Amino acid sequence: MANKQQADPTLAEQDLLVLAAQSGNRRAFAALFKLHHRSLLRFATKFSRDPELARDAVQDAWLGMTRALPGLHDPRAFRSWLYRRVRWRLLDAMRASQREPLQAAADDSAGNATDAEDNTQRRQQQQTEDHNQLQYALAQLPLIDRQAIELFYLQQLQINEIAIVLEIPTGTVKSRLNRARKQLRALLADV
Repeated sequence: MANKQQADPTLAEQDLLVLAAQSGNRRAFAALFKLHHRSLLRFATKFSRDPELARDAVQDAWLGMTRALPGLHDPRAFRSWLYRRVRWRLLDAMRASQREPLQAAADDSAGNATDAEDNTQRRQQQQTEDHNQLQYALAQLPLIDRQAIELFYLQQLQINEIAIVLEIPTGTVKSRLNRARKQLRALLADV
């Protein structure tokens, strides 16, 4: 039971980690890093479509956060505050490199299936095709809508946290999620 709590701390435990990290506790900071780093990398990579740019942005956000953490007044806001810092770093890096997020293309490597392909291989291929179609449809969405979908479904942030990250009202987050879902349904119906 203790191992599960260490691997997945409750919100109250996360708040305590933030408070400890604010007071200079390196172990608490390391625990926060371990807890959030992977999901931040996934978030950044999805938007930039450039793993190297994503790693740099996340690293810059963590470095900047070490200096700014003492100024965070509400430990509950830590997660959305951290995602917003990564988003800012990504936008700055993308502007600096004169790049827009790349459109994800469907993977052409469907493979050369033989007649002897078994059900497992066919299911895996169908899952890959479904995944590629979804990625392609997501890439067709405007960046802000993709970000809302990513934060809500993949990063599992709450509506109010997404509003903080994207710096828009909660009602706008809801409408963007609704619009993005409708666009995805239409795009996937056409495929």
